[in-house]
Amino acid sequence: RMTRKRTLTLIVLVIGVLAAVAIAACGGESDDGSADGEEVFTIGYVADLSGAFSSYDTPIRDGAQYAIDEINAAGGINGMKLKMIVKDSKNDKVIALQQTMEMLDEEIQYLIGSCTDHTTACQRITTENEIPSDTGDGTAANLVRDAGDYAFQYVMNDALQGASLAEYAYNELGYRTAYLVSSPDVAYAEYLPGYFRQVFERLGGKIIGESTYKIEGGDFSAQVTKIQNTSPSPDCIMTAAFVPDSPVFLKQLRAAGVDIPVLTTDGNDTPDILAAGPQALDGVLLTTFAYPEEGTPLGAFYDKYEADTGSPPETVILANGYDTIMVLKAGLEASGGEGGQALRDAIANLKDVQLTTGTLTMNPETRQAERSVALLRLVGNEFTFETNLPVPEWVPEPY
Repeated sequence: RMTRKRTLTLIVLVIGVLAAVAIAACGGESDDGSADGEEVFTIGYVADLSGAFSSYDTPIRDGAQYAIDEINAAGGINGMKLKMIVKDSKNDKVIALQQTMEMLDEEIQYLIGSCTDHTTACQRITTENEIPSDTGDGTAANLVRDAGDYAFQYVMNDALQGASLAEYAYNELGYRTAYLVSSPDVAYAEYLPGYFRQVFERLGGKIIGESTYKIEGGDFSAQVTKIQNTSPSPDCIMTAAFVPDSPVFLKQLRAAGVDIPVLTTDGNDTPDILAAGPQALDGVLLTTFAYPEEGTPLGAFYDKYEADTGSPPETVILANGYDTIMVLKAGLEASGGEGGQALRDAIANLKDVQLTTGTLTMNPETRQAERSVALLRLVGNEFTFETNLPVPEWVPEPY
């Protein structure tokens, strides 16, 4: 006759065996919703979620995760689920590089790039390990060239953006003189006005004044005074200043009574620009990726996102994050689910991929997408659609 102790031990063992059988039969689930033993493709994102570039990296994260959840809920990519590992670099290069190395240990197979200046260094690491990457919301025209031949750019690049804006200013708005406001502290704020200059002058326009500023300097009084004293006054002011600098600049400019039209770029397609106030913003033109017009893929995406989450995206950058995953999905489908060089080659040769922000065709030589540029007008504190800009006749070479 078994003792009570031996009886309890046997019961525990039986329960353990039954539990193990149940898990083997039904499969357990991991944190990303995939079952044990199910194939998972791992994506890494070293992002600035709490520093100066968080206004751009955070919506990329949110859009990417929304796409991943959608794909996984539909069964994955030929049964393979997606998983994203996100780390906050706090806009610190040392931290970002360390986190990228950590992600190699976590066996990521793809890296989403940050808007920070050090993202190129992170992507060089993944290139050296034959891991494809993209520039995220980064538009600098030199990014993929500098990051290596496993890096891609799906959004419009700055050379195209600057050229499109310059052509519109000269050909459609009739501007013949311009004043540039740039910053040598960040490539985006320095190079984009440079691309604008090249095309504007090539068309016959003149740059009659120029000011530089310090990123996050908090004061543009010297630059505004210089603009006030420029004689004759320029037809327009062009700047790639972005938040938190751009609201300060626009506020001080209009407070000083300067009503010269301002042309700016996608770094201001974010609700953070509204800190300038409606009077300072009214009439500002800015280039960006796309606009959620009714009846467009982006408009439909905004409606679906609002239905799923309770509120629409605050910025088109979230759609860029979603599209990043959709490009990756198209690449994985073309590569048969393979990563590494097979995925790199598949992405490089993608054609006519329908995204929320338009149709994407990759240039296999430059690894940059052929994309259109949208132009928005701020009416008070409302973003309104102006037009889609035609492909420029000439685009400068990347710096």
